[in-house]
Parts: sequence; C-alpha cells; structure tokens
Amino acid sequence: MIPRNAISERAGRGERSLGCWLNFPSTQVVELLAIAGFHFVQIDGEHGPFGPDDIERTCLAAQAVGLTVTARPPSLDAETLITYLDRGVQGIMGPHVETVEDAERLVRACKFGPDGERSWGGGRALHFNDPASVQDDDGKRQSIMAASNTEMVLIAQLETRAALDGIDDLMSVPGIDYFVFGPNDLAQSMGVPGRPNHPVVKLAMEQTVDRVHAAGRKMMSDDISMAYAHGLLLEAGRAFVENAE
Repeated sequence: MIPRNAISERAGRGERSLGCWLNFPSTQVVELLAIAGFHFVQIDGEHGPFGPDDIERTCLAAQAVGLTVTARPPSLDAETLITYLDRGVQGIMGPHVETVEDAERLVRACKFGPDGERSWGGGRALHFNDPASVQDDDGKRQSIMAASNTEMVLIAQLETRAALDGIDDLMSVPGIDYFVFGPNDLAQSMGVPGRPNHPVVKLAMEQTVDRVHAAGRKMMSDDISMAYAHGLLLEAGRAFVENAE
C-alpha cells in the first residue's frame, strides 16, 4: 500500500499541516519532530547535503514515526526527481518554475501515466517491485500507480519576475497543487538583491497571491505552516544562552 500523504489528507478535512524544513540529514531530528507533533518533514535537496542514502534514511525514519516526506530537489530533471521519488518522497517543491514547460516537466516526472511519465523503479517506494505488493489480480500495476499519483503533492516555487508575470499560464497546468515564492531569488530577479522585504517585492507577491486565489487555486501557505529545523535550534539555543548568563 502507498502511505497516505498527511498534507492532502489533512487539507481534505480543512485542517492545516505542520511541516519542518530540514536542510541537513538527521534521522534523530526527524524522530524528535514526530514527538513534537509535526505532520511532515521537508528535505532541502537544492541547498542541503542530501545524497541518495541520506534521502532514503530520512524516508525510513519519517515513515516509521508516521511523518510524510516532501523535498525540494536541485532541479526539475526527471533523472534527479526519480532519485527522491524512489526513496519514498511524496511531495515535490519544484524549484525555479518559471514557464508552462517547467510546470509540465514537474508533473510528468512525478506522476505515473496517464497523468505523467514517472519512471517505474524497484526501490522502496514501490515495495522493491514485489509482485504480491504492486500487482493487481490481473497482473497489472494500475492500482498502485493511481494511488501514488493521488498521494503526490506538487508545489511550484516562483522565484523570478517572469514566473509571477506568467502565473495565469502556470495555473493552467493540471497537477500543480500549490504555489510558493522564493523571496530571495525573486528579489534578485527584480533588481533588489538581498532585499526580499523590499516594497516592490512584497507588492508583487501580494498581487500574485490575489491572482492565485481569484482563480480558485492555492498558495502553499493556505494549507501549510512551515518551521525550519536550524531556526528552531538557533532560537532555542540563543534563548538558553541568554537566560543562563
């Protein structure tokens, strides 16, 4: 069976999901997040040091304690994305989605046919290709492929002025569940590098949110609250240091 995706399951009930952004590998932190009450953990594979073994260990630890795993990979290349999907990742935040072609590449790589062109592998996400687990009585594999598609959450990250200008076209691509900004890269593309809180950047994001909602679509923040593991550690550590002095 394919595990339920906590994000889509909770959204279907009108409930928010609580996630933690993990930009370094740590199975112990994953376990602590479950104890704390989080619903999912997100791997930062674009800027964090996650190799295939790290991704697999993270998925093993997370699923053992009931957490869904999502990831931001370093690219939209199908060869890269399948490395995450075969390990058991059930949500992809596609980085630098700027065009319809980018959004379509994301969907094609992450969903099996007829919704996409995801490559079938023999990894743990598909029960190591065990026929008793993946095949229906008629020898086909359509049930598990459909379940994988249903439990896959896809998020398009908007990180350039061009992406914001083309949001109406991006929203026309079937299979994208949420949109989210990349404020730092967005600021750089708008001529104010290092200033994600610049008024021109904030206004552009606000206008984009309005367009997304007007079209009946969702921003990631509509259903998800995200903390950052390094931020939690720094915040708690600084509080301890300040109170101990």
